Amino acid sequence: MKFKYKMILSIILLLLTFSIYICFNYREFINTIGNIFGDKSIVLALDDLSVNFLTGDEISYEKGEYIKEFSVSNVTDNDVYYDLSLINIINNTNGKEIRVEFSSTNEGFNLKDKEFPVDDEEIAKSVKIAPHDTQRYTLKITGDTLDKGEILSAKIYISVNDRAVVENPFAILIKKNNDVKGEDSESGLIKGIEDAKDTYYFKGNVTNNYVSFAAYNWRIVRITGDNNVKLILDEDLADLIKPYNDSETYNSASEAMTLSNATGYKDLTDWYNANLSSYDDIIDEVKYNTDVAYSSSGNVNGLVKYSVLDRIFDGNNKPVFNRSGVATVSKIGLISADELALAGLNSKSDNESNYLYNENIVNNTFTYTPYSYSETNGVINMVVMMSNGKINYQSIKDKGSLRPVIEINANVNVKGTGTKDDPYVLN
Repeated sequence: MKFKYKMILSIILLLLTFSIYICFNYREFINTIGNIFGDKSIVLALDDLSVNFLTGDEISYEKGEYIKEFSVSNVTDNDVYYDLSLINIINNTNGKEIRVEFSSTNEGFNLKDKEFPVDDEEIAKSVKIAPHDTQRYTLKITGDTLDKGEILSAKIYISVNDRAVVENPFAILIKKNNDVKGEDSESGLIKGIEDAKDTYYFKGNVTNNYVSFAAYNWRIVRITGDNNVKLILDEDLADLIKPYNDSETYNSASEAMTLSNATGYKDLTDWYNANLSSYDDIIDEVKYNTDVAYSSSGNVNGLVKYSVLDRIFDGNNKPVFNRSGVATVSKIGLISADELALAGLNSKSDNESNYLYNENIVNNTFTYTPYSYSETNGVINMVVMMSNGKINYQSIKDKGSLRPVIEINANVNVKGTGTKDDPYVLN
């Protein structure tokens, strides 16, 4: 019995000692827990959204890894758009390295790595959430330990963005400013079908598809079946006069042809990061499918030609929107050979009256469409638009123009009429 009483007394003393420790070190204990997990949950009911800050909406970083979790739920039967911001920021960390990132589920906004802002900042604009969907977020802050007197705090702020009130949605304004024509027309805005959806592409010598964006001049190629607006840069850039792929490390011709494996693709993404990354919220990520299917002629004496030969080079001139192949999912790419043909170019004659022609572009423009591969000498050719407006081909290792292609979200608000003197300008 004495042993039992001693055990009970020891446990009581241990609990008492722990309680005394917690009392004297309460603030440090709570700060440690809060620094890892945050504060109590907060649920907000906005117009069309329910926002649940699982660990509170207030940020108070001190050291190490700091995590906040929250979710955004669409409580309506329609798509809803919202903005995500960091507000009430106090950041007097004296140049310490503090990074923030957001990760999400269900096509929410993702931010891989960013220096924590000094002033209030809109992190994401017009994030789309589907009806009755929930997007779950993890906000993670990492970095140096703060010294005494240094503060890094902020508040996560989410607001509904009513994109229904956009006055001039890009895709709608383009169609409004053009008489839509059938596929047999020689020029203008032509209506076609892509993945059983309507697509609209410019063809011939059109003069009202100019766009001014990010301090560069662009031309509209088409409104895609997904209702994006595809643009191509209307100039040569010295930094992008490069081979399509001059690597020596690929294992096969099809690998070398695929856009994502090309050294030119790295040049494109470097240019994007330097010039367009701040417009991430309106530039959509899309698929660029490299079609590596053989032509009907197959392999003739070691010369393999690809299916573009049948569609465009053998006089059929039957370009398509939908192609199989190896997909490169990216926010930047190149134009395809089929889109050149849809624009009114062909492999038989030059065409300096086409909207894709620019007298200041003196280099052949690469597409990401393969033309041929020689098993004898290893030469791989890609389809190009020559400087005179003719469709042709050239070796992937020869220098050409990598004219960037991007797709803009169709609901972006724009102004202008699309002419050279009054181009579309993205707000």
